[in-house]
Parts: sequence; C-alpha cells; structure tokens
Amino acid sequence: MEKVLILHSGPYYFDKNSKKFELSELAKLRLRACVSLYKKKTISKIILTGGSVFGKGKLSVSALSIPFLTSRGVLKKDLVVEDKALDTTSEVELSLPKVLKSQKIAVLSDAEHLKRVRILYRNRGIKPEFLAAEDILGRSHSSSFPLKVREAILRILLMVDRKGLLVKKAVSLLRK
Repeated sequence: MEKVLILHSGPYYFDKNSKKFELSELAKLRLRACVSLYKKKTISKIILTGGSVFGKGKLSVSALSIPFLTSRGVLKKDLVVEDKALDTTSEVELSLPKVLKSQKIAVLSDAEHLKRVRILYRNRGIKPEFLAAEDILGRSHSSSFPLKVREAILRILLMVDRKGLLVKKAVSLLRK
C-alpha cells in the first residue's frame, strides 16, 4: 500500500536584507526529515501544506518548500501542493481530501507542533502515523520557550473547541 506524507511545512519569513522569503530553521528541519523518508522510500507522495501568510499574491510556504525538496532529489511528480491553508487547522482540513482511500497516511512536523497536530487529527477520527522530524534525523527535542508556550496555549484551546475555530482566531491574532 502506498504511503503518503502530509508535511506541515513550517514557518517562513521575509528577509529584509535579501528582500526574499526564507524558510525558517524549523521549516528546514521538517523538510530535511521529509527528504530522508523519501530517499529511504518510506513514503511515495508528499502533500505540502501551507498558504501565503503574508497576504494574497505572496509566495506560499508550500511553494517555497518545493525548491528545497527538489534540489535534494525529491521528484516534482511526487509533490502535491495545498497552498490555501493559513494555519494548522486549515492544513489538516484542506490536505485530507488530497489523500486517496487506498493510501496510508503519515504526518510529519516537529515534536512540539506534532502534539497539537495529533489532537486535530484525533478530533476528526483519523489515525495516521505521526512522525517527529527530530526523531527521523536523530536530534533532541529542544524547542524554544516561546514556541512551547504558544503550542501549549493552542492545545488547551483545542480541548475546548474540537473543530479548531478558536485556534484559527488565536493564530491570526498572534501574527499581528
């Protein structure tokens, strides 16, 4: 059975010096783990999630991830792009329809983010294989304190709001 990976691509930012959008180190960690799984033939397709959090017409995180992956041997034909989602809840909702019923699902993110991602899938009755980028690459689970606090707050909101609507609102407020 074919295994498809839903990759929660990760944050990116606009570098004022180079005047270009850049992948964050966290996003690169997730992408390196994705390449490792692909090269080991653990996965056959990759669904890239993430839209343009900087506004309509700007580069999406999915699009920014493609050159990183293809320059490391991932074939473009094995990439499926979901570039509308602006938050993790939307990434889950919009990527699932791209998975065929015959495919097994694996979900990749960093360990801290994966705690919240698990809740989102569980609330939808879906039980994919969850993969932490740090485990795949043999790294320690060391997240920054602000990231841990952010993720803890968003997980608490998910316990109250199973659909993630409060989380979407909170994430949009955190971006401002």
